Amino acid sequence: MSEDNMSSDVPTKAGEQPGIDDEIDEFAENAFDALLLGGEAKQPSESPEVAEAADDTEEGTGDYEDVELDDVIMVSDVPADDVSHATVPPSAPPAASSAPPASARPATAPPAPSDAPATGQVEVARLRSEISGLKAKIAESSGGVSSRQFLDLRESLNTKDKQILELRDQVSGRDKEIIDLRDQSIGLERSRADFDEKTAQLEHALSGAQESIASLTEDKEAANKRYEDIKGRFEREKAKTEGLEAELAQEREARAADVEALKSAQDAEMARLRVSQEEALDLIKAESAAALAAAREDNDAALHAAAREKETALASLRSELADA
Repeated sequence: MSEDNMSSDVPTKAGEQPGIDDEIDEFAENAFDALLLGGEAKQPSESPEVAEAADDTEEGTGDYEDVELDDVIMVSDVPADDVSHATVPPSAPPAASSAPPASARPATAPPAPSDAPATGQVEVARLRSEISGLKAKIAESSGGVSSRQFLDLRESLNTKDKQILELRDQVSGRDKEIIDLRDQSIGLERSRADFDEKTAQLEHALSGAQESIASLTEDKEAANKRYEDIKGRFEREKAKTEGLEAELAQEREARAADVEALKSAQDAEMARLRVSQEEALDLIKAESAAALAAAREDNDAALHAAAREKETALASLRSELADA
């Protein structure tokens, strides 16, 4: 709004006193609700007064920009300190931490979000009391307001608006930080759930390994028992084998003597058999020679007889041929 337009809005009657209580009250409520708007959107379980202030903010946001000069003309009698004190919003209240002690949280868990709405309610109550005092002073005051004072008041209102926006940005940033911290907390909870699941799996694997170890231990004990039994049997068999080897050695010595005796007997028998064989061969040779001589004589006689028969047959054949 320009200076000419604001000057045209100055009432002509100095004694005129408009009803500004409702407008200022609405303006103050809008300012306070704007300060706490971010926290109310995320805390549905807050007090009914804060919820009502949020509804007023949704319905009347921006109404303070349309306040006419005649609605605030009676503010000139209010001291500057009171006006600045009433119009300037308080700084962001310190966040009252509702997080558990550090010993109760994991070392990697992010800090819990602060409980800002409870502290904001205290600030709202305090500022409402200040606004009530300011409204009482405005009601008691009379007279007009100059353009300069109106500009100062408008400037203070604009400053208040900027501060409210800054506070809203701070609240939005704080809400964003809270959301980020909640996301981190959810991520840590998921990591912890994964860790718990892996721990459960490892415990299950450990239980299975312990059962396997117990089973293998029983198998080892049984194997050791079998080994001891087999070792005892081996020792007994070894002693028996050594006894059998001693008996076998004695038997070998006895059989060696028998073999020598048999060998001597065999040699004597072989010598006797050779002599007998030689005698038999000589007899056979003699008989063979006699038989061969007889066979030769018989063969010669047969040849002579055959030759004579051949000559006789030839002679008769020749005579027959001659007669023919």
